[in-house]
Amino acid sequence: MLCIQEIDIGCERSGGEDTGTRIAEALKMNYFFACEFEELHSPMRKPRDQGGGLHGNAILTKYDYEETRVLSHVVEPVNWTTEGESFREPRRGGRITPVAKIKTHQGPLRVYGPHLELFCGASHRMAQMDEIMSDVEEASRNSNEAVLIGGDLNTGAHGFGRLVSLSSTVLPFVEL
Repeated sequence: MLCIQEIDIGCERSGGEDTGTRIAEALKMNYFFACEFEELHSPMRKPRDQGGGLHGNAILTKYDYEETRVLSHVVEPVNWTTEGESFREPRRGGRITPVAKIKTHQGPLRVYGPHLELFCGASHRMAQMDEIMSDVEEASRNSNEAVLIGGDLNTGAHGFGRLVSLSSTVLPFVEL
């Protein structure tokens, strides 16, 4: 199982490739891509950062998908459509989390692959994480499926892991 963030499709910076499809084909895995942004071609971008395509997150698995969907975040500390140029990243779109229910040999597994906002404070990232946890709670209400959250939480030194109680049955977050 892989949760991959910042996948490009057709951007100049990645040679116009569909990078996620190439990875999935090389690993012989099923692939679910969710578009986060249209990366606009712009003279304000350095060549190594040039857009011109799509950018998003994906979940790859050797198992079959039972269901896939996109969780669109309500908490948007940066309006990338209007503020992207101030970060030298002109783009359209907003933060999303791909969600997949996967049929494994040990039962169903619900996977979340978020890419939380970097250009904000920890409280906004916590609010985005709360949106994911509310979705987990809702989706798991009538189910005994396992849940995996793996992605780019942009947490740095103020990570979510320290907020999880040691006595909890929830495993702490691990950011690789």
